[in-house]
Amino acid sequence: MMTTPVLVGPAEQPLRQGAGRLRVWRQRFDHNGRRLLHHLAEYAHCYILAMAVWATTLHFVAFNVTDSVPEHVILLQRGAAFGRGDLVMFDSRATGAPAALNIVPWLKRVKGMPGDTVSVRGREVWVNDTLIGIAKERTGRGKPLHIAAPGVIPPGHYFVSGNLENSLDSRYAEVGLIRHEQIRARGVGLW
Repeated sequence: MMTTPVLVGPAEQPLRQGAGRLRVWRQRFDHNGRRLLHHLAEYAHCYILAMAVWATTLHFVAFNVTDSVPEHVILLQRGAAFGRGDLVMFDSRATGAPAALNIVPWLKRVKGMPGDTVSVRGREVWVNDTLIGIAKERTGRGKPLHIAAPGVIPPGHYFVSGNLENSLDSRYAEVGLIRHEQIRARGVGLW
């Protein structure tokens, strides 16, 4: 009759010569150690995948091909707090813009926060006594542009502006104030 070797714990193990103890330890490690390493590898893969998903859903890099803002490579951070002077990416709903411009998100700087006062003097647009720019009468294609309405910026709305005189931004009624829900991310210029 053949018996199956039974692995016993260290307290129940009879004293053996060094080679015998090493053989028993190796047998235990071959079974339990490989299983442990397999589980650790599974956890590492899950952790790496979770970090990759987190990094790509909250932070990503965008390339600006327009002259509306001077930055060309921008790190965008979803859900990040932003303030006056910060670059934001938002969904445009400009009524006077070509349809193609409303498909891609826009990048502009926040120039007015909720509670700020927008005033218009002639064709000059001001936010809290700071000149934002002079509104043009027509687009480059000859379509008429309308100046944004003066008043206090309501809660949950922002006045955004580009860095160029020709920028289509909140100076014009066609773009207007940007709602908080339209803002996708805050941008940080990398280059």
